[in-house]
Amino acid sequence: MSTLQAKINALPIEERAWLLGTKSKNPLGCAFAKKRVVHPGAGGKRMVADKAEQVQIWADLMAQTPNPADERAVYIHIPFCDKKCSYCGFFQNFTREEAAHHYVDVLLDELDAAADTPYVQGAPFQAVFFGGGTPTALSDADIARLVQAVRARLPLTSDCEITLEGRIHDLTESKVEAAMNAGINRFSLGVQSFDTRVRQAIGRIDDGETVIATLRRMVEQQGAVVIADLIYGLPYQSMEVWENDVRTQFEIGIAGGDLYQLNVFPSSELARRVASGDLPMLPTTEEQAEYFRRGIDIVMEYPMVRRIDTTHWATDHRERSIYNTLAKRGCDVLAFGSGAGGFIGQMMWRNHGALAPYEKMVEEGAKPFQFMGEQADAHRMQSEIGDQIEHGYLYAPFFTKKYGVDLLTEMEPLLAAWAENGLVTRTETGFRLTRAGEFWHDNLIQGFLEAYALTQEDTVKLRKENVAVQDMIPKSVRSMLEAMFPDGMPAQMAAALAGKPSPEMENHPHMQMLKELIRKEREKERAAGADHDLNTVMRTQSRDLGKAV
Repeated sequence: MSTLQAKINALPIEERAWLLGTKSKNPLGCAFAKKRVVHPGAGGKRMVADKAEQVQIWADLMAQTPNPADERAVYIHIPFCDKKCSYCGFFQNFTREEAAHHYVDVLLDELDAAADTPYVQGAPFQAVFFGGGTPTALSDADIARLVQAVRARLPLTSDCEITLEGRIHDLTESKVEAAMNAGINRFSLGVQSFDTRVRQAIGRIDDGETVIATLRRMVEQQGAVVIADLIYGLPYQSMEVWENDVRTQFEIGIAGGDLYQLNVFPSSELARRVASGDLPMLPTTEEQAEYFRRGIDIVMEYPMVRRIDTTHWATDHRERSIYNTLAKRGCDVLAFGSGAGGFIGQMMWRNHGALAPYEKMVEEGAKPFQFMGEQADAHRMQSEIGDQIEHGYLYAPFFTKKYGVDLLTEMEPLLAAWAENGLVTRTETGFRLTRAGEFWHDNLIQGFLEAYALTQEDTVKLRKENVAVQDMIPKSVRSMLEAMFPDGMPAQMAAALAGKPSPEMENHPHMQMLKELIRKEREKERAAGADHDLNTVMRTQSRDLGKAV
C-alpha cells in the first residue's frame, strides 16, 4: 500500500469522499456531495504583518529585473457599481461620478509610482484586465484617460489583450467608442441570462431585448472581441430558458462566452430573498449539473466552437482569454486599485478594499497594502496543475521535466479512484476529464492539491466552504415541499431551506413538519447505507441539517 493510500484511508469517511468522490450511477450530479470551494488553491506559507517589512519587500520586488521569457499580466480594479446584484459577493461601493473621477486620479498616482521601476520596465505585459466592480460604471472620459495612461506608462506586447469588464446597461455607443479608441480590444460582459424575468430576479437592470440589441450593435462594430458570461441555476431559469440563453449567444455572434455555475452564499441577498419566500427555491447542485451538461451539449452543436477550458468557449480566433489563463497559471499579476490582488514571484498582496484608506495611503506615497503574504514554495507548480485540470486534462511529463516530480506514481490512488468514480479517463501520460469531471473541476483541483500535499506532509487540513446553500435540504424533501406548496412555502420553511431558521419558531407546526420529513429521509439514507453509497449518505450532512432545522 502506498503512503498516500494509507493517509487517505486514515481520513474520516466524509473527508475521504471530498478527495476521491464517490461511485454513483450519476457521477455528473452525484460524484461529490456538493461543491466545496469557489477558488481552489493550496494556501500560502506565511502572512507579512509588519508594515516596514511590507515596504522593503515591495521595494525589492520593484528593483528586480523580470525574466523576458516569463509571461505576465496587469490587473486594475474599479470598485464601483450602480446596483448590487443579488448573487454577487464582490460589491464594494455604489457609483458616484465625483468619487469615481477622484478615484481614477488616485489610481493613476498608484500606477505612476511603479511605472518607472526595473520590474515594470524590464519586460512587456501580455494582458491587461480592467475588472471590478463594474469598470464600465466610469464615465467615458475616465475610461479613456485610464486606458490611455496604462498604454503610455506600461510596456505592453504588440498583441496585448486589453479587457474591459462591464455590464450591458452602461454600454452606450459613445462609451464603447471611447473605450475602443483608447485601446480596449476585448469586452467581457456579465449578461447572466437573456430572460427578462430571470434578470429582474437577480437585480439586473435591462430587459432581454435591450441586452440582445446592445450586443448585436457591439458585434457589428467589429472593433473588439465581445465575450458574455452566462450563469445557470438562477431563479425562474427553467431548462428551456437556459437552453435559449445558450443558443442566443450564437445567434448574436459574440466571439466567446462562459457557462458559470451559480454559487449561493448564506450571507448573500439572493439567499435572503429565497429565505423570505420572495424568490423560489433554487436548483440543487445535482440539478445544476444537468444544466451544465445541456449547456455544453448545445455549445458543441456549433462546429466552429473551440473550447478554451471547462467553462469558456470561443468561435473567433481573436478570443484568447490570455489574462484568465496567465492568472490561473500562477504567472505574475501586477495589480492596482482598491481591492485589487496581485502576485509577483513568491509574494502576493491585496490592496486596501475601503476607498478612504486606499486613497489616503496612495496620496501619502505608499503602496496601499491591506495584507501581504508569502506563497507556498510549490505555488507555481500547484497553479499549473490547477490550470491543466481546468483546461480538461493532466499531462504528467510536463511536471516531471519542469519540477522533477512523478505525479502518475505519487498520485496513483487518487487517479484510480477518480477513474472508478467516472471523473477522469486515464491516459498513458495522465488523464482527461469526463463531462462529470468538467462539472466538478473545482473539487478535483482542490482534491489533487490536497492529496499531493499529503504525499509531502503527515497531515493536511482540507478546505470546505459553504458555497451551496441550495443543498441544505435533501432533494427528495425539497420536491415534496414544492408539491405541497405550489404557490410558495411558508416563510419558516423557506428560511430553513436557505439555512436561516428562526429560533423562536422552533415549535411552529411548519417547522415540525419539515423536521419529520427530514427524519424520514434520514431513515432512507441509513437503509441505503447498506449499499455503501456514500453520496446518498453525504447528500445532507448532520451538521447542515442542524443549521437548517
